[in-house]
Amino acid sequence: MKRYMVDTNIFNRILDDSLNLNMFKSPNKIFFATHIQKDEIVNTPNINRRNDLLSIFNEISKLVSTESGLYGISRYGTGRYSSDGLVKKIRMELDKKDKRKNNPKDALIADTAIKNNYILVTEDGPLYYVVTEIFKGVAQKLDEFLDSS
Repeated sequence: MKRYMVDTNIFNRILDDSLNLNMFKSPNKIFFATHIQKDEIVNTPNINRRNDLLSIFNEISKLVSTESGLYGISRYGTGRYSSDGLVKKIRMELDKKDKRKNNPKDALIADTAIKNNYILVTEDGPLYYVVTEIFKGVAQKLDEFLDSS
């Protein structure tokens, strides 16, 4: 069974491109997300869009804890304690590529995907690069995922 971590931008692409959710419901594929992706969706200002995104989130993904925690981002009970420093290393590399305020959240998502051997599905170029080229994790852009389905 293939296991995937779905980045928030994928939920947006599914909605914007009106993709068939059945592509994400195969018995040999399972999709995961953390509170990070859900929190980002919940913060969507347009209530109709937020509700549509939450519906997609709930329909295709299973919620898992992050493998590390970061102060001010992680929620109590939704992450594990980790002392290996991987999440900080990922964030450092993301900041080198493109310093954005979202990098700590992206680092938590990547850290969780790498540690659980999930295939990260993302449209975020710097995140994709850091996961695949620097940390040798597995990631796919949405089009790659769709082509392999």
